[in-house]
Amino acid sequence: MKRIFFITFFMVSQLYTQISQGGKPHYLNNLDIVPTIKTKLDDKLLIDRNNMPKYFIYGDEYLVDIDFFDEAVSYPVLGGNVYLLKIKSKGAQAIGLEMDRFFLSQEVEMFVYSVDRQMTIGSFNSQNNKIHKKFSTTLVKGDEIVIEIFIPFNVVNDSYIEISKIIHDFTDLLKLSDSYQNERNSCNTNVACAEGEPFEDQINSVVLMTMGGGTCSASLINNVEEDLTPYVLTAEHCLSGNANNYNFYFKYQSTSCNGSSGSYQYSMTGSSLRAVGEAPDFALLELNTNPPVSYDAFYNGWSNSSSSPNDVYGIHHAGGGIKKISFTEDNIQGQYNFWVFQYDDGRIYPGSSGSPLFDHNNRTIGPSSHMYTDYCYSFNCYCDQQYDVGYGRLNRAWEYGSNSSTRLKDWLDPENTGLTFIDGTYDGFNPEMSLSSPNGSEVWDMGQSYNIAWTDNIDDYVSIKLYKNGTYILTISSSTPSDGSFQWNVPLTLIPGNDYKIKVSSINDASVYDYSDQNFSIDGELGEVIIGFDNINSEIGTIDIIIQNTINIAGFQFDITDTPDVISLVDADGGVASESDFLISTNETGTVLAFSLTGTSIPSGQHLLTTVSFSVQNYNETELCLENGIFSSVDGLSLPIAYQDCIIIQPESIALGDINFDGEIDVLDIIELVNEILSPGHFNNLEFLAADINYDLSISILDIIALNNIILGL
Repeated sequence: MKRIFFITFFMVSQLYTQISQGGKPHYLNNLDIVPTIKTKLDDKLLIDRNNMPKYFIYGDEYLVDIDFFDEAVSYPVLGGNVYLLKIKSKGAQAIGLEMDRFFLSQEVEMFVYSVDRQMTIGSFNSQNNKIHKKFSTTLVKGDEIVIEIFIPFNVVNDSYIEISKIIHDFTDLLKLSDSYQNERNSCNTNVACAEGEPFEDQINSVVLMTMGGGTCSASLINNVEEDLTPYVLTAEHCLSGNANNYNFYFKYQSTSCNGSSGSYQYSMTGSSLRAVGEAPDFALLELNTNPPVSYDAFYNGWSNSSSSPNDVYGIHHAGGGIKKISFTEDNIQGQYNFWVFQYDDGRIYPGSSGSPLFDHNNRTIGPSSHMYTDYCYSFNCYCDQQYDVGYGRLNRAWEYGSNSSTRLKDWLDPENTGLTFIDGTYDGFNPEMSLSSPNGSEVWDMGQSYNIAWTDNIDDYVSIKLYKNGTYILTISSSTPSDGSFQWNVPLTLIPGNDYKIKVSSINDASVYDYSDQNFSIDGELGEVIIGFDNINSEIGTIDIIIQNTINIAGFQFDITDTPDVISLVDADGGVASESDFLISTNETGTVLAFSLTGTSIPSGQHLLTTVSFSVQNYNETELCLENGIFSSVDGLSLPIAYQDCIIIQPESIALGDINFDGEIDVLDIIELVNEILSPGHFNNLEFLAADINYDLSISILDIIALNNIILGL
C-alpha cells in the first residue's frame, strides 16, 4: 500500500536578514585557549524521520541555554576587546545557531567562523537588532565554530546574546566541505541547463528555506499593489518553530548544467507568518526586509483560476539540494484542494515541499504539498518510480478561511480588486505616462476643440496644464480620469504663439508625468482690453471709467494716478462691474480692484465699467492717468491692456465765501457753513472749497469768523 508523504523544504526562522555588514575578525591569535561548549546527547531533540517525513531533515537540533558573555573569554586587541567562545558538535558537517535573545550595542561587531578560519560570516552589528530580540545564523562549515564579539574601547557594552539552539548539519546541506555526497536522485534538471533558460525569472523567485534542522522550498510572490512586499509562499506542513528564525537562501543553484553545488552567500534571515491553511497546505510568510538588488529576486505572478492548467512545471530544492526544474505533459486534475498529476521529466521529493507550480503563463498556481509514494533512501529511488504528486491549489487557498490569517486574498489583493491573475516583477509597479497629442508641430486655433491624448498604466486621476516658452500659463484640468483622452476647447484669451507645450501628470504621484516632446502652436486673434476716462463731474467728485473688451473679464485692477497729488479716491460703484455682481474695492492712493465670488464675468463689448468717487485735497490743476492695469480672463490669464489718453482737471472759478453760488456773499452763506459744521458731509467738492476760508482743509468756527469778517468788510 502506497503512503502519502509531505514533500519537505527548508524554511529559515530568523526575524531579520542574514545580510552582513562586512569587515574581518579582530582576533588573529591561537584559538586553543578559547573555551568550548559541546553538544550533549541529552540536549538533542529527537525526531522519528521514518514516521514524520514531512520535510527534508538535514540536521539535528540541540536545545541549549547559553549566555554568551557568561561563557566567553575576553582578550585585548587593537582598538578594543574581543569576547570569544567556541561551539563544537562532533561529526557535524556544518553548524548553525539560533538565539532567543540578541542585541548588539552601537559599534559592537559579531563574527562567526570555522575553527580553521576558512569560512566566516559577518560582521553583524546593531543593524541586525530586531524588535523581537531574536537572531539566527546560516550554516558555518565544520564541527567546531567560533563566535567573536568585538567591543571598541569607547563603547559602553549593553549587548546580550543567549543561544537557544545548535543545529548539527549531518548532510552537508550547502556542500561546504570537499567530501560532500552526490545527490541521491539524478532525474531532475539543473536550472542552469538549456531547459531552464525560458524560465529564468521564475527560477529567480525560488528559495531554499531552512527551519531548525529541516528544509523546504519556497518562492517570492507578487501582490496586486506590486509594491514589492516580500511575501513568500510555501506549504503549511513546512512550518516548524518560530518563523523569526527561518533562513532563506536565494540563487542556491549551479552555474552550469552539470554542476552539483551553488553559492550560499545570498541568504536572509527572519520572517513573519501572515496566513496559513491546512487543507490546501499553504503558508504565506513575509520577510523582514526586502532582498538586496544583488539577489536578483523575482516576485512571481499568480493565477487563482479554478480551471485545470496545461503544460505545468515546477522549480524546487529537492532533498535540500541546488535548484532543479521538472516538467510534465500529464493531464492535471483538480481534486478539491489539490492539483494532482505525475511528472514526466524529474521528480519532487522531501525538500521540494512548498515549491511553486507554474502554469503555461508562468504564473504560480500553488505550492508543492505531497507525493503518493513511500519515503526512500537508496540512489535514484524516487527517479525509478512513477507516482502522483499533489500541489495545494492557490484558488482554494485564496478564500480558504474566514479572516486574513487563513486566506491569501487579503495579502495578495488587499484592495479586493477582484483580479484573477497578475504577472511577476523584479522592480514592482513602475508607473508610466506618455503624451501623444499635442506632441509637436500641431497648430490649434483658439475657440476650437481638440483632443489631448496620452497613454499610461495608472488607475488614477491626472491634471493637465499648459506652458508657454517653459512658463506655466493655466490649468486645463485640475483632475480628470486617467483614461488617455481629454477634450479641450482652446480659450480665446490666449496669446498666439508657436512655443506651447502641455503637461499631463498624476494627481497622487507628481513624479509620473509627461510633456509634449516638441512645441506646438496656438493661433487666433489676440484678445485685448481698452480702458479710459469719460464723464468727469468736479462738482460732485465723480469720474466714469469705460472699457472695451473682446473677451469676458473675470476680474480687474488698475491705478488712477494724479500729478500733482491733489485727489483721493472715496469709492467705486455702478456700471457693468456692479451689474455682474463684482465686489469693488478702492483705496485712497488710487487703486481700484474688482472680482466676482460667484464666477460671473463681464461680457465682451463696450461698457461703463464703474464710476469712481473722489475728494479734492488741494484744488489745483492736476493730470489724471490710468496705469498698472491687470485684467483677467475667465481662465485666469492676464490680458493685454491699452489705455486711452490722460486728462487734465482744471479748477473752476470759485468766489471764496459764496458757498451757495448765488453770486452774493452774505448771511445765507454763513447759514450754509453753520449747517455743515453741525451736520457734516453735505458739501460737495466746490462747496467745500468755497467754505474753507482759511485754507486749512477743514470746516470750523474759524471759517465762520473769517466769512463774517468778509461780509463786514473787515
